[in-house]
Amino acid sequence: MPSNAADRIPSLTGKIIGDGYQLLELLGSGAYGVVYKAILLKTARSRRPVYRAIKAMPKAGLRKFELASICQEIHFHITCAEQPGVVTIYDVYDTDNYFYLVLELCDGGDLFSRICEVHMYEDNEALVRTAFLSLVDAVIEMHATGIAHRDLKPENILVNDDGSRLFLSDFGLASDEARVDIYGWGTGIYMSPEASGKIIGKVPYCPRTSDIWALGIILINMISGRNPWTRPKGSDPLFAAFLDDPQYLYDSLPISRHVAHTLRRTLAIDPRRRIRLADLRREIADAPTL
Repeated sequence: MPSNAADRIPSLTGKIIGDGYQLLELLGSGAYGVVYKAILLKTARSRRPVYRAIKAMPKAGLRKFELASICQEIHFHITCAEQPGVVTIYDVYDTDNYFYLVLELCDGGDLFSRICEVHMYEDNEALVRTAFLSLVDAVIEMHATGIAHRDLKPENILVNDDGSRLFLSDFGLASDEARVDIYGWGTGIYMSPEASGKIIGKVPYCPRTSDIWALGIILINMISGRNPWTRPKGSDPLFAAFLDDPQYLYDSLPISRHVAHTLRRTLAIDPRRRIRLADLRREIADAPTL
């Protein structure tokens, strides 16, 4: 995958784009772009200035398939943007050097920072349950359009101010294909065995089922504040322990038996036996304790 975009893009702070958006500060970066907080200048002196998040994606140096990937990301984001669990996209500007996506600014930042830096969900079962169910709802709606995200992870999920609602962002690896045969793309911690090409071999797989696996890892993150393993392969000792011991998740994580049972189904090695999203939602909503 490409290197982090922040390493090759000069600072854009202060730049004015489109209909008068000024880029104020860098919020984050990924493989293909950087995200800035921006203000709509015509509202700067009003009581309620309009702030947006603007994702800048450079064109220079990209190969044809990488440019096509960016265009596909924009297409998939626009397709899903009317759904309440997806970050709103307000506009797209196509210049000689950059694509700019004007996005909703989520006050809570991303889920990674809420889990690891703020510890917002620590010892707060009610908030974990509410927020995670909003994420499952968002994925259900996305899948209903025929689109799989393929890179679900806390860094790609944005949060409202109180942490109770989660929003999908970054559709750079999304796909509308029923089966894919691309392996090793994404983030190892959240990657399913079939997406990594390990354990069950490199066979075409359903990317929507792979999204369900990622949701299981995210739930573990939210409850425990840590990851269960590094990559889903036998050489990872923690993943190997998971493969060998049906009780591994319950014994190694601060989770209830109910959630451990649900996670075993969510993280089924055979994707055909993985839990359905509707059942995952119901089981977490009905869990006596997390």
